Amino acid sequence: MIRPSLFLGFAILLAAAPRDTVRVLSLQGKPVRDIVLAAADQPLPATDRGGKTRLPAEAPKDEWWHLQVAGESPADVLISPWDNWISTSSAETGVIVARRGDTAILANSRALASLAARIIAASAPDRDQPETLADRRRAALLDVAKEFALAPDPLGRALRDLAARSPDPFEKGISLLFQLKTTEALPHLALARVNEQKRLDKIPESIFETAFFLGQAFFEAGKFDDAVLNYRRALDQRPADPVGRRSLGMALIKSGHSEAAEPYLSL
Repeated sequence: MIRPSLFLGFAILLAAAPRDTVRVLSLQGKPVRDIVLAAADQPLPATDRGGKTRLPAEAPKDEWWHLQVAGESPADVLISPWDNWISTSSAETGVIVARRGDTAILANSRALASLAARIIAASAPDRDQPETLADRRRAALLDVAKEFALAPDPLGRALRDLAARSPDPFEKGISLLFQLKTTEALPHLALARVNEQKRLDKIPESIFETAFFLGQAFFEAGKFDDAVLNYRRALDQRPADPVGRRSLGMALIKSGHSEAAEPYLSL
């Protein structure tokens, strides 16, 4: 089975919808009305009864926008896309929101995969890291649990259980990678990447995530040349992504190409 994009979550939108339209859905896949998102710190119109809002009028095709729920302490949080970035080149653009502290997140496989992705990306390789990878994972788990107002231990258990209960290769792989079971994670994430390449409707967000996390699995497995290849594929979609660039730079260093790494590690 070809995996639906984690970015799309539950969104099934009309292909004819304008590319600057964003539809906001709940964990249950229902439209969310009267929620205000911000794109690049610019508030968007409140969503209508269909959960739809519009990006700024000047939003060009093939542009990336960072979304967040507007307000200083919003009750709702973005679940998907996992890193809050959307592309206007997607024919379909949908985001998933949940109430902060909603324990239904712990029973939702797509939501859990998104949170696992956040944790793994937050603990991606960087220079001058005295902590072990396990320590970085734990610290990132605590940060994500706080952000979503969830208890860390139940969240950790749910993330670990995801590998056993989900049939989806990306969800299995991302759960195993969260658990530092890299050897077990690799074939699932590789299959997710192959499935994404088979899709006729190419979705930039999904291409980025499957390539990036496969690269991350290779990095953690010590297969640095393969990590470089997949990080580059991710950056083909989003060249300025800071985590992707830093991860590629670290993989280049580990593969013996320190000079080539410098542009990716400098601010």
